[in-house]
Amino acid sequence: MNTPEILEMILSQTDMRTLLTSAQRVCRNWANLIRESPSIQKALFFTPIKDSEWGIEEDIRNPLLAEVFHSIFPVNNTSDKDSFQFSDLTMTRDDSAMARFVREDASWRKMLVQQPPLSEIGMFHIRHARGGDSAEISSIPVSF
Repeated sequence: MNTPEILEMILSQTDMRTLLTSAQRVCRNWANLIRESPSIQKALFFTPIKDSEWGIEEDIRNPLLAEVFHSIFPVNNTSDKDSFQFSDLTMTRDDSAMARFVREDASWRKMLVQQPPLSEIGMFHIRHARGGDSAEISSIPVSF
């Protein structure tokens, strides 16, 4: 375990929750490796993966964010009637959970929502008026 390259390969196969919590507490070397390894940082959704590095056609949502903020991440097979409920979020269960989520240094605040990251954010606005319906689409590029 003293060879950083081997340890990095092993840790990159570890689940995200373990890397963010338990693995960093093993020793300072492990914590530094997890914090400084480009491949582990990409696996933890902290650093963007470039399109040229991405071998598959579909985007992957951050599984930890999707689990914790499940009301915000709709599942593909849910009905359109499902709506966002703040009370459904994990952070609203008790005061200690809320305290963990609202910390300024909480790791989820630095995470990307998906890999590869979004290249632009869009807005779709529909207007209903007497003269008929109209739609407006706009977007802005996102840079890292």
